[in-house]
Amino acid sequence: MEELIIQHCNKLKFGGRIVENYKKITAETHEEFLEKLLRMEVEAREINLKNRLLKNACFDVIKTFENYSFDDIQIPNSIDT
Repeated sequence: MEELIIQHCNKLKFGGRIVENYKKITAETHEEFLEKLLRMEVEAREINLKNRLLKNACFDVIKTFENYSFDDIQIPNSIDT
């Protein structure tokens, strides 16, 4: 059965997420199951689209000192002139 689902997903260009996610879904009705499965696919595609658009935009990388370690910094002695 899983092989048939994989074949159908490939023909419909759903990718592997449907196959990965359908086993995790618990639902009381077929409609609820289908809605949850499709919602997961839509959410994943929206995230992928946003990430692809951000990557294609080539924004500058914002750098912060948040995780920077200042432990190895050495400040030279000042020279009096």
